[in-house]
Formats: sequence, C-alpha cells, structure tokens
Amino acid sequence: MLVLEVLKNVYRAVQDLRFSLDQSDPLMFMTTLYQPSNQSLAPRLKRVLRIVTKFKQYIKNSFHYHTLTNGPIEGINNKIKVLKRHAYGYKNNSHFKNRIPLISRLYVSGRKEKETKQPLIA
Repeated sequence: MLVLEVLKNVYRAVQDLRFSLDQSDPLMFMTTLYQPSNQSLAPRLKRVLRIVTKFKQYIKNSFHYHTLTNGPIEGINNKIKVLKRHAYGYKNNSHFKNRIPLISRLYVSGRKEKETKQPLIA
C-alpha cells in the first residue's frame, strides 16, 4: 500500500509541474516544486527536483522570456553542417566561407532592384 501512495504522489507532482509549464506560470511551478508532499516521493524524483531547484533562476527566466529561442541559430548551424558535407573537396576555403552567408540568407543587398511590370499585350 505504501508503494501505491508513493507512485500516486510522484504522478501528482509530475503532472502539476507539467501543468504549470503548460500554463507558463512560474509561481505555480515553484510552489509545486517546494510542496511538503514532495517528502514522500521516490528517491530518483527527489534527486531530479533537487537539481531543478539549483537552476530555479534560469527556469524563472525561461518563463519570463518565453519568446526568445535559439531556433534560428540552430537552423543556420544545420545549414552550415550540410554545406560542409556537400563542399567536401573545395579547392579554395574562401569559397566555402563566402557561401555560408548566401545559403543562410545573411547577405542582404544594399540596393533594391526596380520591379518592372510586363506591359499588357492583347
């Protein structure tokens, strides 16, 4: 019966933490983290919660700055890795370096080309 109670507490704690993450509520996350019912949890989950409490300031920042992401940088890194695989055997290394801004669209031309409309011919 004791094992069932521990499993129930583990399940409830994990679900409460996930719910607070889904709701983007740092206060609910921190209160769930420090609940007194966490004393009757499995030892491995207690260890995980101790590690999470060490990084609580960073977790609060991730709640506050939830729109910031490193996704675009990871995308550029992935494109560079793909280019490295395809560029195996380039004779000139500067060609490879010049190609990186072109494939990742980091190069923006200073001049704008004029748009010419096609004349309507009947």
